[in-house]
Formats: sequence, structure tokens, C-alpha cells
Amino acid sequence: NMSSFIVKFLLENFKNKGHTIYLDSYYSSPLLFEFLLENGFDAIGMVNTNRKGFSDDCKNKKMQKDTEEYYRKGNILLVKY
Repeated sequence: NMSSFIVKFLLENFKNKGHTIYLDSYYSSPLLFEFLLENGFDAIGMVNTNRKGFSDDCKNKKMQKDTEEYYRKGNILLVKY
């Protein structure tokens, strides 16, 4: 999508230099986080669970108040609260 393209374009000259990227929910997705990890970036950010790349067990799941859930896919960790 266009938001991922923008992030990839802006970071093209900074690959594999150990930078950490902070993203807001408009730009972030599990697929973008995988791309960033593969290209030497760490990434932190809010993500909407309706984005592509989330497993069904973490989408649209009602949670109790004051609880957390953790999901892992390779080296990517999702904390839902």
C-alpha cells in the first residue's frame, strides 16, 4: 500500500545501519515490520489489528479490562492491551 511504500522509499539509503524506526498506526503493519527487520531496522509502533498480516486469533478479540496479550511471529512481538 502507499503508506508502506512511503516508509520504504524514505529509508532506502539507511538500510543495515542499525536504526530504530518509530511509526504511528497509519504507516505500520506486520508486513512492513517484517520488511524493516529484513533490512536491518528495528521498528516500534502502534498497529491496527485490521491490517493484513495478523492471525485470526488476535483480530477483533474482546479483552478483559486491564489485561495484556502477547503474540509472536519470528522476531516480531505484538503486545495487545
